[in-house]
Amino acid sequence: MSADRVLVVDDDAQIREILKKFLVQSGYQVDEQEDGDAAWESLRRNEHSVCLLDLNLPRQSGLEILEKTGKEPDFLTSVIVMTGQTDLGTIVNIMRAGAEDYLQKPFNMAELKIAVDRARRIWSIKDENFKYKYSLEDEVARKTEGIRRSYFDVVRAFAVSIEMRDPYTGGHTKRVSEISVLFATALGFDEGKCDEVRIGGVLHDIGKIGISDLILQKPGLLTKEEFNEIKKHPLIGREIIRNIDSMNTMTPYILYHHERYDGTGYPEGLARESIPIEGRIVALADAVDAMVSNRIYRPKMELGAVYAEIMKCAGTQFDPAIVEIFRELWSKQSIHQIIGA
Repeated sequence: MSADRVLVVDDDAQIREILKKFLVQSGYQVDEQEDGDAAWESLRRNEHSVCLLDLNLPRQSGLEILEKTGKEPDFLTSVIVMTGQTDLGTIVNIMRAGAEDYLQKPFNMAELKIAVDRARRIWSIKDENFKYKYSLEDEVARKTEGIRRSYFDVVRAFAVSIEMRDPYTGGHTKRVSEISVLFATALGFDEGKCDEVRIGGVLHDIGKIGISDLILQKPGLLTKEEFNEIKKHPLIGREIIRNIDSMNTMTPYILYHHERYDGTGYPEGLARESIPIEGRIVALADAVDAMVSNRIYRPKMELGAVYAEIMKCAGTQFDPAIVEIFRELWSKQSIHQIIGA
């Protein structure tokens, strides 16, 4: 956009020629349009600092064009209306619709020059504000992204510190996170929600920080009492984040990833769609990675056995819709790339 570029809109060719000649002599570049439709197409491209707009135009009036400019959030061109009408109502409507100024026909060229120069200065102020607004938004976006990355790095470090207590679960949260994002993407979640799923997958076992190492690292089968302790980790995790406002969205991933589709899971015994979708996603991702990983109490399972077990548990332990997504991703070996198979 040129600061010295003016659009003259009038259906009278002689008036356009007079205005163009004078404005060019005054140092402006001038474009012309003779009807409302063509004028609007030029104006919506924001290529002019000033527009001299006649009210009475073919196809659409100058007032209709003005009303459209008011609906464009980033419209910058300063509009000066040229009109032969002198009634107060028309002038009020012109200014309400967004005109910076108006000239009553006939006008002299000295008035025109003053009005155009003033409109150009107004455009210059709007243009500076526009540039500042978007540079500020860009800066905020960069800083927000930096904060988001830092936040995720802290979350990941926290999760890794939990994993370090059990060498058999190294990398588990990262793989659960990545598998969960695969499921979320296939479900049509948008980018923002997928980012949330990524963090939720990392945080799902955060409550294990409150479980004794003697239980987490026990090589044999757990007693009933020990298993009841393990079952507390979703509740512990929820308590850890309860008073952190920025982590409220993590609750479903932490609290519900051990609920079962048939209602026999924990901690609340929810069933089917009453289990938040976030919990259903992580439940399956968590189970897949657990089965393909060596654990202190058993070796990893063969891939064929993993697939068969997941398919068998559709509708009992897992949401059948997410199991179907698992089946499709498994056939494409998308999950294999995450688990290193």
